[in-house]
Amino acid sequence: MASWPDYAAAEFAQLGSLIWTVAAVLVFAIGLSRIYLGVHYPSDVIAGYLAATIWVSTLVALDRLHVHRKARKKQRAPAVARR
Repeated sequence: MASWPDYAAAEFAQLGSLIWTVAAVLVFAIGLSRIYLGVHYPSDVIAGYLAATIWVSTLVALDRLHVHRKARKKQRAPAVARR
C-alpha cells in the first residue's frame, strides 16, 4: 500500500493532466468556433495557435532554466555553520 504523500502526489499529477487536457480542448473548440462563425480565417486561428505555442514553450524553457540554475547554485553554496 502506498503512503499518503505518494498517493497525494499521484492524485495531484492526475489533476494537473486533466486541467491541461480540458484547457487544450477548450482552446481548440474556441478556435474552431471562430472559424465557423466567420469571425476569423483559418490562417488567423492557426497563426494564433502557433504564437501561443511559441509563447508557452518559451516560458516553460525559461522556468526550467531558472529551476536548474537555482539547483546548481544551491549545490555550489558552502555549508554555513550554525551558531
